[in-house]
Amino acid sequence: MKRLLGLTGAVLAAVVATVLLLLALDVRRAEHRLAVGDAAVLADPSRTDLWTASEVVPNDAAHRLLGIRDDLAYRNAFRLFLLGRPWLNTVLSPLDVNTYRAEAQVALAHLTQTETNPVRKSNAFNMLGVLNLILVTPVDPQQESSALLRSSLSFRDAIAADDQDPDPKFNLEVALRLLQEEPVTGNTLRGLGGAATQNLQNGNGY
Repeated sequence: MKRLLGLTGAVLAAVVATVLLLLALDVRRAEHRLAVGDAAVLADPSRTDLWTASEVVPNDAAHRLLGIRDDLAYRNAFRLFLLGRPWLNTVLSPLDVNTYRAEAQVALAHLTQTETNPVRKSNAFNMLGVLNLILVTPVDPQQESSALLRSSLSFRDAIAADDQDPDPKFNLEVALRLLQEEPVTGNTLRGLGGAATQNLQNGNGY
């Protein structure tokens, strides 16, 4: 009986050791894939496997062990932002680009509510502001004012999350200047430019 128990214990120990070894290999592959994906996303954000590594141990164990689910959510939102090609004029944007922009807005809005890292939270607000800013067109003045207001508020939230980043400060100043050219309504940020942008470092925007 003792011999049987000893044999069973040895088998279980061997199984556990094997699983731990496989999990360690999964972790290394996941870490490597993060670095590879980060290097490749700017070149081809359309790839859906940028940060996906093959796993032997099921149930997403490697990602849960690394605690990178939030990191992956942030990276995916950034990928959608790039696919939305914010440098293109909204009026001339292809349909698929507008779809990506809508998906990016949803993902970024979720990040602004759940992200605990101040830098990433600021980046999410900043990218969300940019997506609102590119909706500004002379076609619909009311939509233009609304988009400028939303973008300005997002840039202010980005600065509040991380006041060391000059990009949202630059973007806020641009949005506020555009707002100053809008007809006066009861729903603008006119008059807040000085308080919001005084002593700002120069940035290049998004």
